[in-house]
Amino acid sequence: MNEQQTMLVDLLQVAVPMWFNQLKLPDTLGEFLSSGETGKIASDLAHFGEYLFHAPKTKKEKGRSAKAFNDLARGLAILSAVPGGVKLFGFQWKDGKPQKKERS
Repeated sequence: MNEQQTMLVDLLQVAVPMWFNQLKLPDTLGEFLSSGETGKIASDLAHFGEYLFHAPKTKKEKGRSAKAFNDLARGLAILSAVPGGVKLFGFQWKDGKPQKKERS
């Protein structure tokens, strides 16, 4: 993992549990999965995910790095509530927290 990815994971370890609690997961998981919210998050990340690693170059793009980060953290919080959680950046994310670092 490079330095940018390490910093991103460090920030996600703080942000994901906050989103998990704010979204009242896992009690509201079904609501998020049926509402299409996860699809919107995925679409936004597809369009703006590059801003996680590359700074915006114009005023029009201002705030997109923050939006992309929050979309990633919120999406990860939702997916971590799914039974078994989700693997990302070498971690098994479950119940809003990284459970363990996998060996690479």
